[in-house]
Amino acid sequence: MRARSWTVLAGVAAGALALGGCVIGVEGYEAQEQEEHVFPVSGVPDVDLSTFDGRIEVRGWGRSEVRVVVEKRAANRERLEEIEVETEQNGDRVRVAARRRDPEGVRITLSMGRNWRDAKLVASVPYESNVIARTNDGRVTLADLAGTIEVSTDDGRVQGQGLRGSLRARTDDGSVRLEQIHGDVAVHTDDGSIGVSGDLTGLEASTDDGRIVVAAGPGSVMNGDWDLRSGDGRVSVDLPRDFSALLDLATDDGRIRVDDRFGGDAGRGAERLRRVIGGGGFVLRVRTDDGSIRVGTS
Repeated sequence: MRARSWTVLAGVAAGALALGGCVIGVEGYEAQEQEEHVFPVSGVPDVDLSTFDGRIEVRGWGRSEVRVVVEKRAANRERLEEIEVETEQNGDRVRVAARRRDPEGVRITLSMGRNWRDAKLVASVPYESNVIARTNDGRVTLADLAGTIEVSTDDGRVQGQGLRGSLRARTDDGSVRLEQIHGDVAVHTDDGSIGVSGDLTGLEASTDDGRIVVAAGPGSVMNGDWDLRSGDGRVSVDLPRDFSALLDLATDDGRIRVDDRFGGDAGRGAERLRRVIGGGGFVLRVRTDDGSIRVGTS
């Protein structure tokens, strides 16, 4: 592993920075550093990334190495030095974790004001990689990856594009947006909307408060039951015209609308619909406590 670090910014607090005649206010922190860690790999790596507070960005590239840049920021130099970066490599297994501690060495989970600090992780990994990404507070962004992917954030949105394989994602507070997905998807948010598009084989999506929008591409084929649930929000699903499934749709308060190609609506005021489309097969289950359900063609 190769590693290096450098100071990007220090000594700027709630003041102003003049650039080319423009004055830009810089507030909230006065110290910032970056560390770069490079791990050579020979096969499909297992990459484990975590940070106590901050965004995580992961993108696939065509090199046989994992590169992780850790961007550390803090309200002052003392707080910056309390951010620890742990790295570990065992063959093709790579782990990078950003943690924080108090001056006595006890790690804490909450800081405000002059104790504020965070650590953002920006990772470049081989296109074929298995990735775990966890942050306590921040969004997670993924692009151009193939493998098994697990994502969790306590407070932040999840975004993914060009992902193949198996994706599991959870956020306690934030939306989920996944585009050009090829494979299995299982996502949950306690508070936020969900949008998924691509050629899907497995699908689970649930939100306690938000809408769900699914656009299944022409290559979508069910390898098991699909389950979509919203506690408070509408659900919209677009399917290929030749799609096969057993529709099982129900809403406690809303309208169910189905494209004519799939047999049309169940009737005005209907709160439940069960129907075989195409050749039937696995169940496409949709539930919402408060909202309409629409099933159309893509």
